Amino acid sequence: MSMGGVVAGIVAAEEPGIRAACLWSPAAVAPFEVGAGFLKGRDIGAELKEKGYFDADSHRMSPALVDDIAGLDVYGRSRPYTGPVRIIHGDRDDIAPLSYARRYLDHYTGNAELEVIEGAGHAWSTVPHRTRLHRSTLRFFRERLETCAAPGSSPRAPAEP
Repeated sequence: MSMGGVVAGIVAAEEPGIRAACLWSPAAVAPFEVGAGFLKGRDIGAELKEKGYFDADSHRMSPALVDDIAGLDVYGRSRPYTGPVRIIHGDRDDIAPLSYARRYLDHYTGNAELEVIEGAGHAWSTVPHRTRLHRSTLRFFRERLETCAAPGSSPRAPAEP
């Protein structure tokens, strides 16, 4: 989720054997924001100068990490993955704008789909939104992975909600 969604897309492209990837609210906006010197509207440079690190939601971002994120080619590094990808994103995400999630579709080779959840924010902070996120993810993996089950195994039927 969030930066983890970005990392999952990159890892799927770089690690053999990953058969499907589901990205939750990928924060593909981060390199663009950090490259401009801001994160969530806060001035990274001023805080680095004052403290020697940037406090990103209680996580210490060093100047080296800031540089790494600013130079990260999210879409280019994710693009080589050819397995199925589902991107699930809320239309009320005020941290990672939906437009950045849509850009993934331009970089994958027809193997990605975007599911937009109406009313959901970045943190999936309501029970109905979180439930929909989990059910969609489970359905995606079952559909994509059970068809590739090992010989002799029988796929399980999806559980009813």
